Order: sequence, then structure tokens, then C-alpha cells
Amino acid sequence: FSDNARADSIMILSLNLKAHTIKLVSIERGIGVPVPGRNDDWITHTFRYGGAKLTMKTIEDCFNVQVDHYVRVNFNSFVQIVDAVGGVDLDITKMEAKALNWEVPSNSMLMVNHVDPGPNHFDGYTALQYARLRKIDNDWHRIERQRTVIQAVLDQIQNASVTDLDNLLNTMLPLVQTNFTKT
Repeated sequence: FSDNARADSIMILSLNLKAHTIKLVSIERGIGVPVPGRNDDWITHTFRYGGAKLTMKTIEDCFNVQVDHYVRVNFNSFVQIVDAVGGVDLDITKMEAKALNWEVPSNSMLMVNHVDPGPNHFDGYTALQYARLRKIDNDWHRIERQRTVIQAVLDQIQNASVTDLDNLLNTMLPLVQTNFTKT
């Protein structure tokens, strides 16, 4: 994990234990915000200036949302987590396939030979390239792709046994930074 990183993606997960619901909200990384102790800047830069603590404080101040915990995932750990669940099934558009295949300019660094529009099974690296696409449309579509990958990971583990989930957590926890305890 780099100490000089920006928050490439910011999502707030809310667990309602009474109603047994989960809500996931994305914050667009290019939103200008007042940063505590600094001038106004993009919210993505808060992580670089003060890590998770400053990003959480900025979210609390700007959006009036209490943020208790964080989980930090970098590109490498993203790849390993997707691979740990056996990859993900994604249905991609023609333009997304063209971007991943470099038929249109993109920030993709795809390592497989070719992907086609429609249903695909992606390994972690290919899922990362998909989630990072942004030159074909805009940042909101990119956020949607990131959320699609997260949902696909959850789909992969929804029927896992308690033992399998425990094994998966033991694999995944060393790959992230968090202020959660293992318990």
C-alpha cells in the first residue's frame, strides 16, 4: 500500500442489523469539498493528504454521515480478492469490450487475448481493467462498473458455507487495510 495514494473509489456501506439490509453508496471522486485543515480540493485527494482518517472526517463533515470503519483495497488486492472467489461473471457492452480489447482508446492493460460483448467470466486482473474503464463514457459509468464487480463478488459467495466464508476472510483480510478487528 502506498502512502502517496489517492482514493480512486469511495463507497459507503451501511449495515442495518435490525432490518437485515445493506446499502452501498458511491461518492464521485471528482467532487470538490472543503478539506479539514486544507483548502477546497477533490475528495479523492483527501486520502493522499491524511489517509483514511482524513477521508472519513471529510465525508462526515460534507455529507453528515457517521463513518465508523474503513476498508482499503488497492489494485493488487482487488485482483487477489476476485481470484480468491473464483473470478466473476460480468455482462459487458460492445463499447466496454472494444475498450478492453483496445479497439477504442482506453486505460485498459488487458492481458487476455480478447473479450467479447455479453456474458464473460473474468479473473481478477480482467475484472480490475473492466472496473477502471473510464475513457469510453464518464466517471459515473466507471462507478457503476466498480459496483457491478462488487456485486459479482458477493454473488460468488452468497451460498458459501460458514467454513468457506471463514477461509475466504482469512485469505482476504491480509490483503486489505482496515480499522476493523479480525473478530
